[in-house]
Amino acid sequence: MTLKNILHLFCYGFSTVILLTSCTSRHVTYEKVHIARFHEINSQGLIGGVDSYRAVSYEFCIPRIEEYVRAVKNIEPNIGFQRSSGRIGCTKEEYLCIGHTNPNYKKTFTELVSLPYIKRIEESFFE
Repeated sequence: MTLKNILHLFCYGFSTVILLTSCTSRHVTYEKVHIARFHEINSQGLIGGVDSYRAVSYEFCIPRIEEYVRAVKNIEPNIGFQRSSGRIGCTKEEYLCIGHTNPNYKKTFTELVSLPYIKRIEESFFE
């Protein structure tokens, strides 16, 4: 084998490895999501029985940084931002973010859990 053939073989092998690793699927984990019946949410973003379907309200905290607010709004424009602690216990340096599931909930949660400054997402209960 010549040096040229060895280099071609090496380049072929290297490019194959790069190609295969870039094609792997990204596994999304919902470890940050603490909603008891999350797996029961249907394709419309609703949970419940035949006559009692409802959206699931959820809350999380983000630092009061405008860039973070814009990022969350880009993911889900209907999320509200409040200056209170909520049940989740946001600090004075954080916004309480409240949203509700909808038909795009899987995409929304996938994108929210990927944000490093969101530590957990919990179900909201309004009493």
